[in-house]
Amino acid sequence: MKKEEEKEKKAINERVKAIRKTLDMTQQEFADKIRLKSGNTFSMIERGENIVKEQNILLICNPNQLKIGITINEEWLRTGKGEMFIPQTGGIPILYDDNGKELPTDEEELIGVYRDLFPENKKLIRSSAKIALASQENTIEEISPTARGEAKPGGVKKSG
Repeated sequence: MKKEEEKEKKAINERVKAIRKTLDMTQQEFADKIRLKSGNTFSMIERGENIVKEQNILLICNPNQLKIGITINEEWLRTGKGEMFIPQTGGIPILYDDNGKELPTDEEELIGVYRDLFPENKKLIRSSAKIALASQENTIEEISPTARGEAKPGGVKKSG
């Protein structure tokens, strides 16, 4: 019986790894989502050196925790039965930002397109977005009175 329990725990670890890879997250990103202290702890789970704790299973299967717009099937995670994700009903899934607020529709669309890309194209998009953000931040600090609060959009200056 002990060997059977150990085998099932390792299978759960393998399914957690499959979830992370399917979601195209690093070990650290996934560890942060399920409140593990470090990516190293998560790495040990993936290698079968640590078990997935009950609280982590519940966090993985909580759609508001991962904020990915889909729900991980708890039965699949525990037993391997069924599908990895619970099928969505009715339209576009609700996606959340880092603060748990629903994303605007255009951001949902962008994320939907991103999810369909091949991994190498996702990497390219992430790199491009980081470059664009850094450029934007530099531009805002250097020349943008709107971003600094000196003027309202449309060129109307704040009174005061």
